[in-house]
Amino acid sequence: MVQLSDLSLERRPPVVARFDILLLAPVLTIAEINPLGRLTGFDLFSLALLPVHLQGAVFHRDERTKWFVLLAGVWALATVVAALWNAGDAMATLRSLSKVLVITSNVLAISWIVRGSIPRMLVFLVIFGASSMAKALLFPDDIIGLLDEQGRDFWKFGMGNALNIIVLSVVSLAGPATAHGRLSRVPATLVLALASLSFNARGLFAILMGTLTLEFAAFVTRRRPPGPGLLLQVALLVVAGLLATKVVYEYAASSGFLGADALAKYEMQSSGDINLLVAGRSELLVSFEAIAMAPLLGHGPGAENYGLAIGRLVSLDEAGLPIDPRDFEQTEIPAHSHLLGSWVEAGILGGVFWIYILTLVPRAILAALANRQMLPIFAYLLVGLAWDILFSPITIFSRTNDPVAIAAALLLLRDVRAYASGRREDR
Repeated sequence: MVQLSDLSLERRPPVVARFDILLLAPVLTIAEINPLGRLTGFDLFSLALLPVHLQGAVFHRDERTKWFVLLAGVWALATVVAALWNAGDAMATLRSLSKVLVITSNVLAISWIVRGSIPRMLVFLVIFGASSMAKALLFPDDIIGLLDEQGRDFWKFGMGNALNIIVLSVVSLAGPATAHGRLSRVPATLVLALASLSFNARGLFAILMGTLTLEFAAFVTRRRPPGPGLLLQVALLVVAGLLATKVVYEYAASSGFLGADALAKYEMQSSGDINLLVAGRSELLVSFEAIAMAPLLGHGPGAENYGLAIGRLVSLDEAGLPIDPRDFEQTEIPAHSHLLGSWVEAGILGGVFWIYILTLVPRAILAALANRQMLPIFAYLLVGLAWDILFSPITIFSRTNDPVAIAAALLLLRDVRAYASGRREDR
């Protein structure tokens, strides 16, 4: 276990990463095939290596990697049991299992490629971001809603996320090593946040504001020794950052600065009696009810329950929010969260996997605060991972991005332990 005292260690600047052809593997994310849902070339690459990586993970000295693989296996087994118990659809079951396998294999493949080296991870991230940008430009029709809401989805799921990863990786690699020099990197994050806000990409804006808050927290707490006081100060700064994010978005949207579509969406979602975050993710209104109905074994992959689907619309109506007539055609149990969606499908053992990953996030953020040089990109990845687990469904976008963040979390926690023990991996 990483102790708080480990985080007081001075971190030396990164050395130059040794480049090899494996670092070009993210380029494979550009290609896609559709055997059981959408799979990228990198998915196929990592799946081909999965047997070898699973064997290595069993004997891996990092306990977190072992737990990651074990709980992924439990999630897969729970998915099969839920499908059999609920007489689920075979194709839906295979698609759900492919999600588990792809996320697991991608995390292990990325960990293998970066070889415990933060500089290699940063080079990997730059190439990953560039590949994501190329994919968005070459295949824009693959991004849902490309022309809707003034290109919001194109920015959110394509260009914006790719640009964020590239800029924050480069800033982390090339940024100044002094405390005040690191603070000078804040404007880059702020510009990216404002760009996402201008496209009304609210999730990306919130993630970048979280990143900005952690960068500021790293500067403010730079002389505070590790301990409960440090944790409390960082937590208070995060709460203040969340409040600032809410105020800035509401002012920008309600004032019409983000355009007519954003204003209409804001007025629609803020007109009812429920909070703005839930109004934008109304599936959450019935996800807990679905879990309560089958907490242990779940409803099975692709489960349909028209009563629950209609229940979401009834909740919206009771809250005074408008209803899209197309929603009456939906019969699947609604869920808008990695954690809740997996729990609804596979029962509590499906949710346990994401609960475990969620517990890694604050510890990895503390490790990133110790390695302040690398904070911008790692904070962005980790805050984004927490956001996805709590507020986003599992899509090809998250299946591509989340393994990168999970691998980064495992790397950061290994890195702190290596410094603490005086043993460094070959950089």
